[in-house]
Amino acid sequence: MNMERKITKEISQDEWYIPYEDVIYRLDGYVISDLEEASYPEFDVYHQEEFLFHTLEEAEAKIAELVAENSEDRYCFFIREVPVGVHCYHSWSQRARTYTRDGKLFAESAASEIADKNGDHEPFYGRDEDELQFRLGDLVEVFRGDTVTLEVVCSLPPDRDAVKRILANTRMFGIGLDYSDDSYVTLDGDEGYMECHSHPEIVQCFPANTLKMNEEHKKKLLNGYRRVKSINK
Repeated sequence: MNMERKITKEISQDEWYIPYEDVIYRLDGYVISDLEEASYPEFDVYHQEEFLFHTLEEAEAKIAELVAENSEDRYCFFIREVPVGVHCYHSWSQRARTYTRDGKLFAESAASEIADKNGDHEPFYGRDEDELQFRLGDLVEVFRGDTVTLEVVCSLPPDRDAVKRILANTRMFGIGLDYSDDSYVTLDGDEGYMECHSHPEIVQCFPANTLKMNEEHKKKLLNGYRRVKSINK
């Protein structure tokens, strides 16, 4: 959550956040490090390509070229919309889009990770069910830069009505939701919520269909999910 700006009156957060217009599109391609040895619950990936383009269409056309090469070890693609001349960490973007190994758009971030010229962050207004790729109890692959882990979804991002209620109760205190709230909560084991949970962003999660399923670990993840849900009833 973003608590940097004090709000003294009831206004839409959109009235102050100003997105950057001068942007480039960085395409990053990732492959599985050793496809023959890769297995769940975790396998390694590496960053194989990086290209810069003036438009999103050019970047997506390059993805189509790379997919046509039919590389069996291909994992995914990211296209990140990056403001020109603005300091940001390597993976940060104004918008991030993920594409599956066959080049299909899979997910898109809903709020910028980069503050605007005034230091304000773009608000996150929630995602309704039809905007989500996964549901509670789904197994997912969580991309973490150089590794991918098999995990289970145990909580969803807040929907739009929930965000409206949150803002109604917190806006006077200067509290709003930002890109960090556009995330799932996942579990990577059954040892307990505190020991196993994490908060991957929407664009870090992919379908759990890259490798042959490890049934023993699948059972472990689903047991962990059921345990957490029973405690939260």
